[in-house]
Amino acid sequence: MTQDTRPFILLVDACDPTRESLIVAFEAKGYICLGAVDGESAMDLVREGPCPIVALVDYHLPKASGAETTRCLKTLCPTMPLIGTSTEHSHCEEMIEAGAADFFAKPFDLTSLFETVSLEAGFTPPKPA
Repeated sequence: MTQDTRPFILLVDACDPTRESLIVAFEAKGYICLGAVDGESAMDLVREGPCPIVALVDYHLPKASGAETTRCLKTLCPTMPLIGTSTEHSHCEEMIEAGAADFFAKPFDLTSLFETVSLEAGFTPPKPA
């Protein structure tokens, strides 16, 4: 079995309903998505294959914060754009300093998030059939 090398988005969020909802929303737009529950899982996914075209990383993760995870992911894929998320806007500065290109406070507007992901990734997926 060959590994799928099409461009994908990495969604890192400890909250299963949030992560799964984002995967469904982005896949409906034609993106390929991989989800991770924590930074360790996210880094394992990145080590196993090509770098994602963009990663969304929530601040509240088990084991290591989203800021720490962002720094680690940027080490593995220096050119990969990352977008930080959190229920608390106060985490914005820390996520940006860690290497996030942008930040969205939850609950976020999906239309704005889609636009930012497309812009940061430099990629618009084909329209779903």
